[in-house]
Amino acid sequence: VLQAKYGVTDEIPENLSCSRSSSLWGSLTKRLLTSEERVRQGLGQSSVCKVYSHISEDVLHVLRDCPATEDIWNLLIPTNHLIRFYSSNTQEWIASNLLNQYDICFLEVSLNTDGSVRFEDDSVVAEGVVRNQKGKWIIGYNRFLGSCSVFKAELWGILDGLNLLIDCGLDNVMIHSNSIEVVMAIQESSTGRSNTALIRRILQLLSQTSHWNIYNIPREENQEADNLAKFAHSGRQGLRMFGKPSCGELG
Repeated sequence: VLQAKYGVTDEIPENLSCSRSSSLWGSLTKRLLTSEERVRQGLGQSSVCKVYSHISEDVLHVLRDCPATEDIWNLLIPTNHLIRFYSSNTQEWIASNLLNQYDICFLEVSLNTDGSVRFEDDSVVAEGVVRNQKGKWIIGYNRFLGSCSVFKAELWGILDGLNLLIDCGLDNVMIHSNSIEVVMAIQESSTGRSNTALIRRILQLLSQTSHWNIYNIPREENQEADNLAKFAHSGRQGLRMFGKPSCGELG
């Protein structure tokens, strides 16, 4: 997980201990500007998690214990390792991750994205849903963008989804979009240089994956991602994540 997220070298010593991992852990966690760290540096006033506002956001919360993150881990960690995975302290947890002692299995995931406009006020949102190979919901998300093109919103939907996947170490992805223009733009730009900053950022993230494909699908097959738009229009917030679909909310 941390190898995928932080670019740690594959040459990790097999005799790595918790004490020896402390310096590596320190260097890695300095790159995570958590809410607690922002408060410590005088950059913020609240240490709570921005997704689940009643929980303090420290490094372990970001990487493991946030309910949104936990939903993803539960799909990757074998059942017989779950108790140890969630009960380890930070140093034990980082050492075990570096040695992959939890037998984490990274599967191909499906990323369905969409961008939509509300004609009453021309506000635009991006949204997406991530599912595993068996079609099980992993996470949903949306972002209120205000006034922009639907093409740009479609790109934001892909960019946000890829950021979430790579942060979780999921690097085998099938992207589904109902915009043929976006699919063609990314496919064509993958063999050259794009003039669009968002596409360049998307290609940068795709270069960090082990395997990716992008496909055009009919809007009727992308309804779940499209349904997340109403939450973004009503909330008018930045990026929001949904760990589990509530019964009836997305239907």
